[in-house]
Amino acid sequence: VEAVAALGQIGAAAQPAIPTLIAALERERNPRPLRMPPAAGLALSRIRGPALGEVLRLLEHPVAAVRLNAVVTVGLFGPQGQEAGPGLLARLRDPSAEVRHAAALGLAAIGFHRRDAIPVLQEILRDDDPFMVTWAGDALAKIDPTLVPAGYVR
Repeated sequence: VEAVAALGQIGAAAQPAIPTLIAALERERNPRPLRMPPAAGLALSRIRGPALGEVLRLLEHPVAAVRLNAVVTVGLFGPQGQEAGPGLLARLRDPSAEVRHAAALGLAAIGFHRRDAIPVLQEILRDDDPFMVTWAGDALAKIDPTLVPAGYVR
């Protein structure tokens, strides 16, 4: 974890480590990735450049946990991850509820505010986790403020 964090601190100069970080992202398991993103994903988002393209490949991985790590990582790129919007839109129909939820929140994180995410964001509003509910309310407000029930945004 410390080595991965150090690579993230190096930034763009750590581009040669992208394949190693992608492999780590595939193996990394985190019980609450939306609260504490994968360490390898955080490092990749700080390296930027070709890292995003490599992360996008994982959106189609057969293992839901890997897709989840990839979706969360895309969100960490923020507005620089706009090109990932179409890939995240496809994940709104993922068989895994966690992946769907992360995709809806990830779209908001990269500034890709699309009505396609509304059903998934409304699904998240029924979650028991107040953190997830708040983020979903914020994302919905950016798409259409009239869709957000009172008290659901920061």
